Amino acid sequence: MARTVASPLNTELAKHQNKPIELLDLFFGSQSNDDASTLHYAIGTDVPVSFFNIDGNAKTYTPIPVSRSEVSNVLDTETRTLTLQIENINRAFQAFFFQGADFMRDKRVMLRHVDLNALGAAANAVIILDATIGSVRITERVCQIDLAGAIGNLNFETGRRLDRLCPLTFAGTICASGVSAATLKQELTDTVASGSTKTSVKLTSTNKPDKYYAIGELEFTSGQNIGQIRKVITWTSSTKTAVLDFGLPYTPIAGDAVKIRRGCDKTFNECKNRYTEIDTVNGNTANFHGFPTVVDSVNP
Repeated sequence: MARTVASPLNTELAKHQNKPIELLDLFFGSQSNDDASTLHYAIGTDVPVSFFNIDGNAKTYTPIPVSRSEVSNVLDTETRTLTLQIENINRAFQAFFFQGADFMRDKRVMLRHVDLNALGAAANAVIILDATIGSVRITERVCQIDLAGAIGNLNFETGRRLDRLCPLTFAGTICASGVSAATLKQELTDTVASGSTKTSVKLTSTNKPDKYYAIGELEFTSGQNIGQIRKVITWTSSTKTAVLDFGLPYTPIAGDAVKIRRGCDKTFNECKNRYTEIDTVNGNTANFHGFPTVVDSVNP
């Protein structure tokens, strides 16, 4: 038997103020507080909405067309994932996207739910996801953002996949916590010396020990190879030579400008023994997020 809904209920449901909406806060400045670089958007309404930000202050949330996936729970790592697709990207948003490569990665995003008839108190909002940006793809009209929630934000206990290698982005926000990306990378500017080839580049003045830049990067900032970046396989101090993982389009010419910087192989020993500028004994192991004591699995 079909259920009939009372007319007064239908009337209430149809009212604009009873609609549920979602609020989107994108933290492109401070990752803990709302500041001038935080963007505020409202989903599910075509008029601006005044509501409270995470600091409890009133903010105007601008309506923007957004579609999203359902929140997915990844049980073994206790994470939650979600994909946003934002249409009609405005200039304020694009200004952050085009600041530089990977600028938006690891930035905080909060998605909340609230009813339009419950905008009077910050406590009326429910957090759907408090996450960080993993990847971003943008076109003329649409931006797709993949989000991943912090580990441990589910309401039940579960296991976590253990790995001997550190999962962090080298010199990223967490890897460089309490130190600096510049200290980790030790980037230097130099010029190419004569005798270089497409796979072996000699530098003019860089004077670092053997293997110092192994697993690092060499970037050309002038010449025919400008913009080309290659991984450094080995670094030989006596000849100031970096052997590259694969060949350049053109043979470097003496005087070409380059930048060379360190990398990381994600092992505990590398983290401890290479970055002694941070701590002469422990290197950067305070920020190591792998599990070096996990025993390697061996097939019988």
